[in-house]
Amino acid sequence: MVKLTGDRLLLTLPERHRLELASGGLLSEATRYQPARVRRQVFALSPRSVVAKSINDEVYQRKLDRKGIDAAMTRDVLDALSATGRKLKDVGRFVTAETVRENAIDTIRDGPSFGLPVIPDDSVSFERVPSLWLSKGVEAARLTRTAGEGRAVRASDNHDRLHAAAGAYFEVLVTDDDEFRRTLALVPDLPCVVMTPEEFDAWLSKE
Repeated sequence: MVKLTGDRLLLTLPERHRLELASGGLLSEATRYQPARVRRQVFALSPRSVVAKSINDEVYQRKLDRKGIDAAMTRDVLDALSATGRKLKDVGRFVTAETVRENAIDTIRDGPSFGLPVIPDDSVSFERVPSLWLSKGVEAARLTRTAGEGRAVRASDNHDRLHAAAGAYFEVLVTDDDEFRRTLALVPDLPCVVMTPEEFDAWLSKE
């Protein structure tokens, strides 16, 4: 994989979101990657080191925390649906751009409590805040799958969300996870192509 990407490491989702808000949208080649100092530290890190173990433990805990949040969101949707007397079969299995936009607006409005700038509601779009837009798109799509299709909430869902949220900065997302692929198919404005490893290998051979 390093042969394909070189030593480039994309900024984390919070870092990209902050810079996208400040700069007006998609980050340039010069600003979207981690600085050389960080790259050197990451590539020098031994997988068996104490630091690596600590990072793995923190990632695992965040996955569990987010799984709990996603499960609660699924229950809330099902409870709200039940309260209206509607049945799952009456609800469409799709995610609209307007739903994603409304969710993104809610997050941006909370920004000042985290030291983030606020932009006008009418300027919120995929082009203006691509990383947040895709993150909210995958979140809504996954909720459609878990609540609407009775699919299990998985600890890996958060990693999937983070990968997809970076989709404005790469051409191809490669996954052999069929459920993730079905989730991505619901995301409005997904800018990357989704491929299986076999499809990606065939695509590379043509390049």
